[in-house]
Amino acid sequence: MIKILQVLASTDRGGAESLLVSHLRYLDQGFHFDFVNHTEKKCDYDDEILFYGCSIYHLPKFRIWGLFSYIKAWNDFFILHPDYDVVHVHYFTLAGIILPIARKHGVKVRIAHAHSTKKANVFKWFLFNLFRTRMIKNATLLLACSQEAGRNLFQTYNFKVFYNAIELGKFEFNEKHRFIVRKELKIKKEEFLIGNVGSFRTTQKNHLRIIRIFAKLCEKYRNYKLVLVGDGLLRSKIEENVRELGIWDKVIFTGVRDDIPSLMSAMDLFFFPSLFEGLGIVAVEAQASGLPVVMSTAVPQEASLTDIVIRIDLKEKDDTWVSALHQAANLDNDRTQYQKKIAERGYDVRSNVKLLQAIYLNALNS
Repeated sequence: MIKILQVLASTDRGGAESLLVSHLRYLDQGFHFDFVNHTEKKCDYDDEILFYGCSIYHLPKFRIWGLFSYIKAWNDFFILHPDYDVVHVHYFTLAGIILPIARKHGVKVRIAHAHSTKKANVFKWFLFNLFRTRMIKNATLLLACSQEAGRNLFQTYNFKVFYNAIELGKFEFNEKHRFIVRKELKIKKEEFLIGNVGSFRTTQKNHLRIIRIFAKLCEKYRNYKLVLVGDGLLRSKIEENVRELGIWDKVIFTGVRDDIPSLMSAMDLFFFPSLFEGLGIVAVEAQASGLPVVMSTAVPQEASLTDIVIRIDLKEKDDTWVSALHQAANLDNDRTQYQKKIAERGYDVRSNVKLLQAIYLNALNS
């Protein structure tokens, strides 16, 4: 049995977290995942992780004034749990602290995994750069979800791109689910539903720009609604801006949902003007559902897998975005034809998990 410790900030819903749980569902019997969280609260994926027989360990949230106690916590952890073959760090800010300790305690394979092109928080970016050299020195393998994420975070060091794959079948367009969700959201048959899925924890998803552009779209066209899926501390500010723009009756806030594929079937267009992304896996999910996607060029090119993607520079005026949204919403495309195309590009989790297992095996045998 190969034991792998997956290190995360939390096991709430997010790109890296969803990726790991989807792999867990298809993992071969010779591999075992356990998880480290940096929070004491119960997270979205905890019940499912425990169902698969994995352990979830809770380490203290890192504070710069608590560096030595944080190091001690990791040393104590490896003394108590000396049998891990692989430590796979997705909490990239702290990889430069964790990997040297794992090496000290004899963990053979030590992986740093880049899921973003940068950190939304200036302090976290400073912290990462402070420990970057230690991370590089102590990692046995560097992984990145895209070329851009790898270049930005690993710079000139060699890294391997490992695609953030999805459970393709779940995202296949479903007419029945479309009808049910649109009825729930009170979307009329003649209305176009624009959607975005993303956390309100930081400004990364560019929610203020989303609602500003959407308000201008509504000035020109009457038959649009917007659904924003997600939650976080900034949500109240976004809601306030929606009210100020006079579009409260056209914007739906759902909070965190576990039926993203059904919501995507209900949408007519996916709007993704992120300020930065490691890959932007939610855009891949949208394409798997046959949704036209209007995204910023800050999203890596690897996320553009089909011919239903429009990429626009964030520097472009709002009117350019409005025109692109209206154009994309009126595309006449068969939403059932995109599953095969995305599978051919290597984004099907069933084949992707085999690749991940091979990566672990090759690293252990080298």
